[in-house]
Amino acid sequence: MILGFAIVAGLLGATLAHAQSDGLLRAVRDLDGGQFLEDEPIWVCDAGAAAPRNEWDCLVGPWRITGLEEGRGPVESIALACSMGEPPVRAGELVRGVWFDPRPDLHPLDVGVWGGGGLRAGAYEVRRGEQVLARFRVLAPRASESSVRAAIARAARLSQSTDDASLAQAARLYESVLERYPRTSYVTSIYAGLWRVRMHTRAYADEPGIWLDRIFASFHNTCFGVWALDRFMADMPAAEGRPLLRRLVGLYPDTKLARAAAAYP
Repeated sequence: MILGFAIVAGLLGATLAHAQSDGLLRAVRDLDGGQFLEDEPIWVCDAGAAAPRNEWDCLVGPWRITGLEEGRGPVESIALACSMGEPPVRAGELVRGVWFDPRPDLHPLDVGVWGGGGLRAGAYEVRRGEQVLARFRVLAPRASESSVRAAIARAARLSQSTDDASLAQAARLYESVLERYPRTSYVTSIYAGLWRVRMHTRAYADEPGIWLDRIFASFHNTCFGVWALDRFMADMPAAEGRPLLRRLVGLYPDTKLARAAAAYP
């Protein structure tokens, strides 16, 4: 069950205006009626906001998640695992910072996630005060998706190692799952994982720009794409990132990523 931690004191006073921006709240509302698999990342963003000065683990939002987990009962959270005083990001995963009871049977799909990862099967609402912003369902993975989820969890565990052999094994696992299941619902977890271990991948070790090229090709109108763009620009030298970004914006004009790229002159 999600623990009812309070929002870290002092965060909302400085960041509420950003968190309540039309773009971010619109992205949350767009989740209404959606369906996601257990632990599938749920991305939201404000593509028109200024680029973050740093990339942090979670968005700061004036909302809480409530729901009814199948076989477990009601859950509720208003907690976000952001550090006090840090600036908010403009794109991120909706429930990344929420604490979950540990799930010894399932490792999280991403590095730095508290507890057991994402939402379990059930029906959920995102609320701001008494207003319901969105209602959506989370489904248990079946057949191949269950195998994909297990493989990505293993890759994520390996990617936390400082051992080159483990990191290389994580990279091979991410790459093989993506090659076999390119349309999996967990595909954004794969691309995020590949970026973390890029120096051990076949595709990106020598040319990391190929990763952003593929992000634009596959996610140019998504909030995950905005997160990936900001992650790339934070990690790469400006002299390398900006010329590539100008080229990609020319290939994908009038997209969410093109609007987000305007924050990088």
